[in-house]
Amino acid sequence: MHTYLRKYFVLLIGFLLMYSCTDSKYPGYSLSDGGIYYKVYEKSNDTATANISDYVTIRMNYGLSDTMLFESTSLDDKLRFPMIEPTFDGDLYEALKLMSPGDSMSFVVVADSFFLKTSLMPQLPDYVTAGEPLYYYIKLLQIQTNDEYQLSLKEEQNANYKQEIADLLKYIRQNKIEVAPNKSGLYFIEQKTGYGPKPDTGDMCKISLSVSELNGQQLFSNFNTGNFLSIEYGSDFDTRGFMEGLGLLKEGGKAKFLVPSRIGVGSYGMQGVDGFTTLSYEVELVELTPYATVLKQQKAEEEKQNASREKIKEEERVKLNNYIKQNKINKKPLSSGMYYLESEKGSGKQAMHGNTVQVHYKLFNIDGELLSSSYESGSPFEFILGTGAVIEGWEQGIKQMNEGSKATLIIPSNLAYGKQGKGTIPAYSTLVFEVELVLVK
Repeated sequence: MHTYLRKYFVLLIGFLLMYSCTDSKYPGYSLSDGGIYYKVYEKSNDTATANISDYVTIRMNYGLSDTMLFESTSLDDKLRFPMIEPTFDGDLYEALKLMSPGDSMSFVVVADSFFLKTSLMPQLPDYVTAGEPLYYYIKLLQIQTNDEYQLSLKEEQNANYKQEIADLLKYIRQNKIEVAPNKSGLYFIEQKTGYGPKPDTGDMCKISLSVSELNGQQLFSNFNTGNFLSIEYGSDFDTRGFMEGLGLLKEGGKAKFLVPSRIGVGSYGMQGVDGFTTLSYEVELVELTPYATVLKQQKAEEEKQNASREKIKEEERVKLNNYIKQNKINKKPLSSGMYYLESEKGSGKQAMHGNTVQVHYKLFNIDGELLSSSYESGSPFEFILGTGAVIEGWEQGIKQMNEGSKATLIIPSNLAYGKQGKGTIPAYSTLVFEVELVLVK
């Protein structure tokens, strides 16, 4: 089918080039009553058509006049999805209503509609010219009602589950594994007996880990890297089967876990692994830290961070006081703690909540270093007062101004970027803005 669809794509391009000077909008295509341009390559004897909520199974390619953009054969060959209401006149879903199982057809849509309405892209890709045609090439394989689809899905899952069990039993025989599975289905194969306790809920486990499929394809490993994983036992990490196996290890121990999909990746798969896949884990519990110790460590780290935070906050307070003294600022701060120092009174409209304003600014840190300026771009910064678009210090400061006013705003961190900081602005940084209110709308 891959060759089949590609063949018709190549033939179509040649046809379009040969007849590009004719009067027909899309040479070789017919126009349906619904306004869809279509061409039939193969017509079956089946007359069934799809309704909304039916599931269709198709093979599909699509592309521009000189470029193939998508081929279903590059994925899983077949695409299966429910029919929905059309996203625009003449879209894929309307086109599929013209087809019956066994039909092969191509359709033309305007590329803009496909990318902007069906794919919901914010703008056309660079390689697409507005208004140019996009061609679908579709082989309709099957139409199912929702009930038929659910039944076939269940049958497919049952078949995949049986295949998984067959592969697991074959692996067990080939590797001469003699241990019986746990009640959950987990195979716990101890390779080295540990010397310490088993993990309990909340304990931190430092481990080496490798994960593979039964066919030997490795998915992850940190063995022999020196970079151990630290995992809280009982947390939502990886799969349920992995966590069960980890709970059976003693500190210093090593084991292999065989984790069937029912306690692993499930029927739908996860992290790039297909559903109904048994995973093989090799795990070494290098070090176990009891929960009580973890709590003490967390408390000590929290106290350390609090002390560091208080030190930085005090440094901010000292720097602000020194700045006020050095610049001989005698005006008292606003009730919030920020300073509003007007250097030029404007004669225009007072800035109020809900106004759209345009502000030129220069931003300095408390040490006098220029951090950014709207004057460099030549465009003032525009925002709506009272919407939270700017820091609280600006909200308060700009509302003090009339159009045309100039002022300096000295804004403590609690009215700026606080304990988080932003970009190159560290946490607990007082900011100094020189602002000019250019326009009030």
